[in-house]
Amino acid sequence: MTELIFIIVGGSFMYAGVSSLRKNKKVMKAGIKTKATILEQVREKVNKDGEYYYFPIVKFIDNQGKEITQKLGNGTGAKLSKTSIEIAYIRTPEGLEIEIVEGGWKSFYQILIGFGLLFIVFAIALLLKQWL
Repeated sequence: MTELIFIIVGGSFMYAGVSSLRKNKKVMKAGIKTKATILEQVREKVNKDGEYYYFPIVKFIDNQGKEITQKLGNGTGAKLSKTSIEIAYIRTPEGLEIEIVEGGWKSFYQILIGFGLLFIVFAIALLLKQWL
């Protein structure tokens, strides 16, 4: 039973990581790259354990010359020391999808996939231990 829980948790991490990777790749491939100015970084609680992340609010000029200000969906545990970052964006029917081109956010999906693999390998090890 424990093995099944580890496989479900691992699969969930893997799914989240692959979904994040696909979105990132789509925006990076089809998106328009530009520089964005970080106006401020909003501190928000991200889970029940009281963990906080800083989400940057950025301002940039799109390819139509329109100034856009938006809070990004990717946050970090510490404030960024930069005042500008490179982003890529695409327009979708739901609105803008924005990804940060540089920085630690690019490795987020790798962390999720890594945790997923870790849980699945641990579940397999438990199963093998029972059978041998």
